[in-house]
Amino acid sequence: MASEGGPTGEEESQVPPVEEVLTAQQALVLVVVLLLTALFYAYRWYRRGANDRAANAFMDYDFELPKEKHMFMEIYKQKPENKRENAAKLQEWRKALMQVHFKRVLGVISLHEKVMADYRTQTALYKRGVAVSMLPQVEAAKKLVEREVQECGGIANNLQEGWGRTIFQEAYQMKEKLDANEAAKRAKEDQDAREKREAELLRQAKELQEKEEEMLRKRAEEDLLGSKEAN
Repeated sequence: MASEGGPTGEEESQVPPVEEVLTAQQALVLVVVLLLTALFYAYRWYRRGANDRAANAFMDYDFELPKEKHMFMEIYKQKPENKRENAAKLQEWRKALMQVHFKRVLGVISLHEKVMADYRTQTALYKRGVAVSMLPQVEAAKKLVEREVQECGGIANNLQEGWGRTIFQEAYQMKEKLDANEAAKRAKEDQDAREKREAELLRQAKELQEKEEEMLRKRAEEDLLGSKEAN
């Protein structure tokens, strides 16, 4: 019989041993540590992959000024002598300069849009803490294009007074028109391709139907011939 005030046998069986409690706590701590370690290395792997993707995002970044800039200089070197008998040649020369310069501005506009889009993407990645190896190159390209814009405006004013204030608006309007024409051309090509595919599918369906009808006709003839022979 148990002594007075002491735990009974049933009560003793309900109290877990101290060793088992400590072992369970240690196992829980170990699981938590392992999970935290796994999460830490998974995060490092993700960040390293993000950095690699960002670094390679602009590996093919290509920057080239419009070729019309060099064409303009070549035409400029061919300036006729400023004589009365060369008035017509001077007018043609100036017209050629204005035409090639306008094409240069069109190229600068497209280049400016591309560089600014790249710059916004790179700076956004940089602000999020992602390594961007191409950011210095894009920044340099941005500054160069901005100088090109200023230079184009100055040259336009030299070619025709006040043209520097309107040439970019004219170029943007022309670019929108060219882009619209290109989009319409692509849409027409896509439509033609769809119609061609649909026509080919219809041809194949018709050919298949004709083959099935021919097969059914031959089978009917064979059945008819077989029934006659049976009679």
